[in-house]
Amino acid sequence: VIACEAVLRRIQNTRGVGSRSLSFREDGGDLNLPTREALCLRVEQQGAQAGVFKREVERLGARLRLSRREIKPRLREVESQLELQVGALSAIDRRLVRLERELLQITKATEGMHETSGRQLLVLSKGVLQLQGDR
Repeated sequence: VIACEAVLRRIQNTRGVGSRSLSFREDGGDLNLPTREALCLRVEQQGAQAGVFKREVERLGARLRLSRREIKPRLREVESQLELQVGALSAIDRRLVRLERELLQITKATEGMHETSGRQLLVLSKGVLQLQGDR
């Protein structure tokens, strides 16, 4: 009860009420004993409720720390796998670039061979036509 009245006095002082008596009523009158006891009980209940909230926050903090501890090894494992995959993908990308160059060279060689064979066939057909014309 004494602690409650001290709390009530502090509240009164923070509200700017200048008298030392407990006057929380709007008309400035003093609080009677049952009202004081009810206020003290309410303050005690709110203090108990604050304690419950504090314990709940502490439990949640502990759960959060445990969750982080559990997740960290998994995250490291995923990061290492990701690094390996990035390395593999970059190797595949380099190989694709090399294969594209080779394909371009093969295409150019095939085009050159096609042109050469086309010229050769033209020369042969002219030769065949001349031979037929000579007969």
